[in-house]
Amino acid sequence: MRIGCTLPTDQIPQQLDEWRSLRASATTIEAIPGGRRLSFPIERAETVLDLARREQGCCSFLRLITREAGGRIVLDITSDDADAVIDLIAGPPTTGTTAETTPT
Repeated sequence: MRIGCTLPTDQIPQQLDEWRSLRASATTIEAIPGGRRLSFPIERAETVLDLARREQGCCSFLRLITREAGGRIVLDITSDDADAVIDLIAGPPTTGTTAETTPT
């Protein structure tokens, strides 16, 4: 799989800042096979959905799946070959590894 971002270079710092800001509101960041699972208060749903949509548009090598679960918004970010990119946008896990990868 080819890893390449199509976001214009001058927009990358701003989008990374948006990820940092969003990540600060995460209630958990879990390691899952191939990536991370981030959970947010449901009030952050619009922001999560917007940023995930834009990231998917420029980084098609990532899989970004969102869902509502238990009154929160959950975002799974996975890839076969992009651990460094996932680390950059999702940050380190704040909880232990989760074995399941399918939405519950």
